Amino acid sequence: MTTASPSSSYLKRQLKLFNYNNVTTVTDATTALDMLRERKGTDDQFDLVISDIFMVDGIDGFKLLEHIGLEMDIPVIRKPSLKLC
Repeated sequence: MTTASPSSSYLKRQLKLFNYNNVTTVTDATTALDMLRERKGTDDQFDLVISDIFMVDGIDGFKLLEHIGLEMDIPVIRKPSLKLC
């Protein structure tokens, strides 16, 4: 799962080059957290989360990482992004 940003389509293409064909992209941390919780412990559980630090909703990447760390055992890659003003 990746959280959407200007670089997410590039990242998705790069992951496909390495045979990661089932990439889910969401636009906000709340949706990401809901999807992670919904699939937790199932055969369809996410293997990895790649997340921006800046998000469009009230939860930032650090808070998302905190929730994931407390609730599930999924590796997370945090990536800084340009926050355009």
